[in-house]
Amino acid sequence: MAQVVQPLLQAPGAVAAYKKLADTYGHLPKAACLSRERQYNLANHLYAAGDYPSAAYAYERFLECYPKDSEAPAIRLLLGRLNARHLNDPVRAKALLTEAVSGLWDEQTKAMAKAELDALG
Repeated sequence: MAQVVQPLLQAPGAVAAYKKLADTYGHLPKAACLSRERQYNLANHLYAAGDYPSAAYAYERFLECYPKDSEAPAIRLLLGRLNARHLNDPVRAKALLTEAVSGLWDEQTKAMAKAELDALG
């Protein structure tokens, strides 16, 4: 039986095309948003590749386009940690982590967000 493989990203081409889209139309609200799954996968790919500024941009666009998504609180947590640890933006990190705490249901994850906030002072 043939296995059905869902292509997530054609990584180099998808990243280049997304960056071009963001450079050209990123100033327009929601113009740099992909479908929910593609936006999420692209942001995760950029994060895993260590391209933290681009990952942050892609996660921010995810939150812009899908603010009430079930993954939004966890993405705020991840994005808050990314801003604190890699992008040297503690102000943005605190805002995201504070939002994440109020939306997280899992006590362990909520404690993680609170610990990040405490570390930021």
